Amino acid sequence: MSRPDPRVSVILPTYNRAGLLPRSIASVLKQSFEDLELIVVDDGSEDETQAVVRAIQDRDPRVIYHRRGGNGGVSAARNTGLRLARGAYLAFQDSDDEWLPEKLGLQMEGLRTRGPETFSVGVVLRWLGGMVRYWPPAVEAAHAHATGVPRWLLDEFAAYVQALVVPRTLVDAVGGFDETLPMWEDWDLMIKLVQIAQPVRCANALVASTRQEDSLTSNRPAFADIQGRIIDRHRSVLERDPRFLARLQYIVGRHALEQGEAAEATARFIRSIRCNPWDPKAWVFAMLACSEYLTGAAAACARGPERRHDGGTPR
Repeated sequence: MSRPDPRVSVILPTYNRAGLLPRSIASVLKQSFEDLELIVVDDGSEDETQAVVRAIQDRDPRVIYHRRGGNGGVSAARNTGLRLARGAYLAFQDSDDEWLPEKLGLQMEGLRTRGPETFSVGVVLRWLGGMVRYWPPAVEAAHAHATGVPRWLLDEFAAYVQALVVPRTLVDAVGGFDETLPMWEDWDLMIKLVQIAQPVRCANALVASTRQEDSLTSNRPAFADIQGRIIDRHRSVLERDPRFLARLQYIVGRHALEQGEAAEATARFIRSIRCNPWDPKAWVFAMLACSEYLTGAAAACARGPERRHDGGTPR
């Protein structure tokens, strides 16, 4: 006899995190709100992940283990979980995070009297370099932004999908997670969600989050490309506030410059100046990036065309 569909489906993607999973999973299973299923999507792990999850599954039938054929990235793993989910509401957990016991209960209670076009956003405690940061920031959380996007979502690409409880219908409506984005896919998803639904903020701290050394957001070389793609995708929304868009373009430009991508950095700083020509930092870094680009181009010209080992010139 099949079990009735749970009220909430919790999706947990993981890759080679066998040592961290027991605590993360336990924090979900110990929720005061018990009408849930936990879908652990193994994205091709090569450690003891399967054995760890199977052992927990034997003790609690609410746990579902699914192994993907290969490592497709966190967005692909979460979308796999979406396809397996049976709940009317969705929540998301990461393998290195811990939920506080009342997380689901408080968020589901907050949504109980709301319409289907709402979703819940809780507070995440984030440990970074020995410091504790709160997301969303409490001061600006209740205020709208000129873009129409809440201020708490416009914190320099910061968003934590672990904070969400959202109707399945809304996630389906925006197409789930973008599998071409290896990071900041949660920021991208939330920008899409707030354009079709109303976020309801739960002021309680609900998630304890830490950054591991193998975290994708520690991969700085990919920052500029991915951030730039998200900005360009949502430009029609973000450009409602030119100064804010200028700041985002400036941030991407700085990351590109750090990575030695002088041409991309120059382009981003110029876009920042077009949005806000009164920011002296953008002008300074635009000149710096342009100088580095021209220096590199001049050096390449001085070297001449690359020669093949057989004496010919590459085609």
